[in-house]
This record gives sequence, C-alpha cells and structure tokens, in this order.
Amino acid sequence: GRLEEAESAYREVLKRNPRNLEALRLLGVIAISTEHYGQAEQLLKRAVEIAPDYLAAWIDLSRAQLERFDLTAALASIRRAEQLNPRSVQVQVNIANVLARSGRNEQAIDAYHRAIALKQDATAACVGLGNTLRTVGRQAEAIEAYRRAAAVRPELSEAWWSRSNLKTFR
Repeated sequence: GRLEEAESAYREVLKRNPRNLEALRLLGVIAISTEHYGQAEQLLKRAVEIAPDYLAAWIDLSRAQLERFDLTAALASIRRAEQLNPRSVQVQVNIANVLARSGRNEQAIDAYHRAIALKQDATAACVGLGNTLRTVGRQAEAIEAYRRAAAVRPELSEAWWSRSNLKTFR
C-alpha cells in the first residue's frame, strides 16, 4: 500500500538495470492503480519488447489499454497472453472484460464461462458474467452468477450490490 515508496524503489532498480522486467511491470501496475494509463502502457510495452513471452506483462498491458478505451489494442494484447497460456483464468476473465466493454456480449459470456470452467470459484468471472448477462436481459442467469460469487466469497460486496441492483433481491 506504500505506492510512492515502491515507485521510487522500482525507479532506482531501473536506473541500475533499465531492462529489469519485474521493475518495469510493477511500475506499470502502480501507474494503472494511480490512473496513469498512458505511462503504464509505455512501461508495459517496454517489458514485452524485452520479453515477448512475459505473460503477466501482456495481461497488465491489456488492462492499461482497456482503461484507455483502446479496445482494439487491449484485445490484441490479451489475445497474445492467451497464446502464451490459454488455460489462465485471469487471461480468460480479461478477454471477457474487453469483449464486454466492446459490446460483444455473447462472446464475453462465452469467455466468462471458459474462465469458470477452469476455476469454479473464480469470483471475478462470476461477477463479470452476471453483469454481462444482466446487460443482455438474462436476469435469472445473472442472479445465479452473483449467487455463485457470493457463496464463494460472502464478503464480496460487488456480488451483493450487483444482485440488489437488479431490484429483485430482498
């Protein structure tokens, strides 16, 4: 939680070794968390240029691009991550997130289902699935997805809030 200190430490690492992949990636993650998405994208692009098979950097690059609403680039980056590890739950969830944000809801639903098939208790996939099902008017299925997320993590307020936002939950 001490982002300024972490950022300073990673910048020091990069002064000594500008090709340190973890420092580049983690600075990118810090930039995402502080909503400096352009800076995050630059750092993460450097990381994947140095190491084209660096899965975590491709995932984070896609997240930064998604936050910048560069949906074409975000999808290309997360598809590259999928080539590296098609069985990654995080990759499948991020594919679904990009597709949902792009309005490709049926494809997003399929990707959320792939993530859940890989890991039954993938709460991010369940909530994302619920949100997308709600968007396309499949309310009963959305409720079931939110219930699944809340059953796995009862403290997950997003699942409860999303379900109550349907105006059917008592």
